[in-house]
Amino acid sequence: MNSAAVAKGLDTLAYAALWLFVLTISWSDSIPMIGGFVLGTWLGLATVVFGLMRVYVFGSLRPLSPLHLWMLAFAGWAALSILWSIDPASTISRAGTYAQQLIAAWLIWEIASKENRVMGLLQAYLFGTIVGSAKTRFNFWPGHSSAQFVAASGGTMWDQSRYSIDGFNANDLGLTVALGVPIAVYLMTRKKGSWWFGLLLLMLAVSASALLLTGSRGSLLAVLAGSLMLGFLAMKMTPGRRAACLCLGAVVVIGGLLLIPGNILSRYQNMFEEVQAGTLTHRTLIWTAGLEVFRDHALLGTGAGSYGAAVLRAIGVPYVAHNTFFSVLVELGVIGAMLFCGMLASAVYAVFHMAQRERYLWLAMLLTWTVGVSALTWEYRKPTWFLFAILAAHAGCCRLVVRRPVIYTAATPLPQWQQSLGPRTVDSL
Repeated sequence: MNSAAVAKGLDTLAYAALWLFVLTISWSDSIPMIGGFVLGTWLGLATVVFGLMRVYVFGSLRPLSPLHLWMLAFAGWAALSILWSIDPASTISRAGTYAQQLIAAWLIWEIASKENRVMGLLQAYLFGTIVGSAKTRFNFWPGHSSAQFVAASGGTMWDQSRYSIDGFNANDLGLTVALGVPIAVYLMTRKKGSWWFGLLLLMLAVSASALLLTGSRGSLLAVLAGSLMLGFLAMKMTPGRRAACLCLGAVVVIGGLLLIPGNILSRYQNMFEEVQAGTLTHRTLIWTAGLEVFRDHALLGTGAGSYGAAVLRAIGVPYVAHNTFFSVLVELGVIGAMLFCGMLASAVYAVFHMAQRERYLWLAMLLTWTVGVSALTWEYRKPTWFLFAILAAHAGCCRLVVRRPVIYTAATPLPQWQQSLGPRTVDSL
């Protein structure tokens, strides 16, 4: 077997493993462990092995984008915070998580270097959210619930009224599914076949019903925020497809009012009252305690993963921040918050250098994510890092399309296995 065949085979295996890893992001924790690890961990290890072998055979690495450098700086600062952390064990654990997320982001950048592969990974994420949504729908029929632990006045209680899947908090599942909605709408503008459109429409219906069943008000607001951009994206559809999407929206609203349990509907109906006069399920108390801690650790923070330990004395329970931006500010201080904002700014900058349709997709994704994580601690979660990693990969592909291709000639010969693959541009190698 020649080197070209080996390189192509490893490239295919690495992408297949990566595709399966992305597929399991939204549901792998809900199935039994295999050999002490969840399925997603095994697929991640397989991707790392095949990815490193691929890099060795190819003999070159893609230069990192500015967004990757911001991600690396943020993760590096989080790891450095072990030097002053008030909860070293949690900081070490969080640093390990960031290291894993950085490796995953790099593998996406290295392996998904072409637009068709980026599209494939977006589809994998969407298909994965459908698996989680279908399992949530299944849990709804026999009367199972997510058994969410919530604080109540005068004590604690178990909320049996919301639906999710094993291993997932209903709020986390809700936002994970919500991030798939812009992808589905975007693919409707890309896929030509009517069967594809019908399948995507069905996926949207399943996702919407599952999202409503989670009872996650933050996720519902996130979808509504993302819809501000999805309206522009829908203009890229044919009139018939736009009408079908509007009909689906009406069916989801009517079906939700008629079929969703009354206790979940009450949560949604009280949403704006809670924002105006409530404590957002005790979140404002948690944020106030965090700000008190921030005053004493403004520059460096209390250490990655230490929010619970930081507010324990003030509120008596080691709650996480339930807000990604508060979490970063308290745990990593002003410096960490600036690095996190730099990562977000770099992502937005990359979005505005994409074509119009892709720009609408990623603005919708970022709006959905921003609103959703305002009530969740998601700076270290897989969907967050997948979002930024796949955005960087997509922006890199768009840059390749815009730039004038430089074709290798006999004066700049390629290795033999690369010559067998035909002409290539500098960026596509």
